[in-house]
Amino acid sequence: MKKLRLTYISFMFICLLTTGCAGSMKSGKVSVGQNVPATVVRPSNTYIPRDNSLPAVTLESLTAYINDYNKKLDYSDARLIADVILRVSTKHRIDYKVVTALVAIESGFRPNVTSPSGAMGLGQLMPATARSLKVNNPYDPMDNLNGAVKLLRSNLEKYEGDINYALAAYKMGCGAVSRSGISQSSTIRYIQNIRKIFDSVP
Repeated sequence: MKKLRLTYISFMFICLLTTGCAGSMKSGKVSVGQNVPATVVRPSNTYIPRDNSLPAVTLESLTAYINDYNKKLDYSDARLIADVILRVSTKHRIDYKVVTALVAIESGFRPNVTSPSGAMGLGQLMPATARSLKVNNPYDPMDNLNGAVKLLRSNLEKYEGDINYALAAYKMGCGAVSRSGISQSSTIRYIQNIRKIFDSVP
């Protein structure tokens, strides 16, 4: 049964990654770690939003989605996060809906959250992972997500475009995936939850 379910998930993710075809499902919120005050870090030398350089409809609809998902965010902070997601998705050639879903599951769009295990920021990067990706400030949206999406792209290349394995490796690490694959129920749930969020992203 698990094998059949995994095959179905694999088919759907290949479909959504290449053509964007997926049905709609309602998103579910996932709490990650402890809350740190929700101010977005904006080092002046790291990221300056350029509001006119992205499609207005996509930016506004994604901003509204993020603001609705995390109602504690200021609208300007939600817009900044949406802007960053669109930029890094384009840069690393990954569907922005996949990136949005990943961030929703990992951090709930909370840029300053730290998990009990020490994972940081929007993409919940562990300190060693952040260092390896040359992420200087893991609580800065652009710095964090550029590293996180770069890691996801690297995983996709390692696993020859298999989004399930790429996501599992993001969650568990490549070594754990090599040892145990993605048959663990927690990993299957993680992939399923990301797909549910993907289906609800505008």
